[in-house]
Amino acid sequence: MTIHLLYPLPSCQQVFPSGDATKFVDNLFRAIDTRANGRVDFKEFLTAVSVQKRGSTEDKLGFLFRLFDIDGTGFITKDELVEIIEVCVS
Repeated sequence: MTIHLLYPLPSCQQVFPSGDATKFVDNLFRAIDTRANGRVDFKEFLTAVSVQKRGSTEDKLGFLFRLFDIDGTGFITKDELVEIIEVCVS
């Protein structure tokens, strides 16, 4: 799966009816693409689904942290936090 397959999903338009879901999808894809190769393979996909369905609280928080840590430094900066919040409320 590549990121381009996610953009036309109707659920993205439902979650962001008045805005552009592109930045959120970009960040979500990056968090799932743990190999950082621009593709989500079956194992990465299953891991992401499994973490959300059956993962521990720590696993779920780790996934959310990767979602917010846009530049992958291991820290969430104020700018990254603002970007995610702006995307979520737009």
